Amino acid sequence: MEDALRSLEIEKSVHHDEDAKDIADRIYDENVVASALAISHLAIHSPNEKIRMDAAKYVTERVMGRIGDEKATEGDNPLEKLLADILEQQ
Repeated sequence: MEDALRSLEIEKSVHHDEDAKDIADRIYDENVVASALAISHLAIHSPNEKIRMDAAKYVTERVMGRIGDEKATEGDNPLEKLLADILEQQ
């Protein structure tokens, strides 16, 4: 934990123009591929059945959407509806 805190202090000193949110967003962006790989690895190889299930469910929902949630169909986009309403009024 101490190493992580020291690394964060270095991040702050190197990127002094960034606030805490900017630093966190950059760190997440830089590590998103490794995180996705780690979750996928847990879904397949975790010795704990609950962790495997939770990770598999997370990956599936990220790719396919949650069960019961309808996918947006053509015409469901609120911006498209607004544009269509504006064009109708002209």
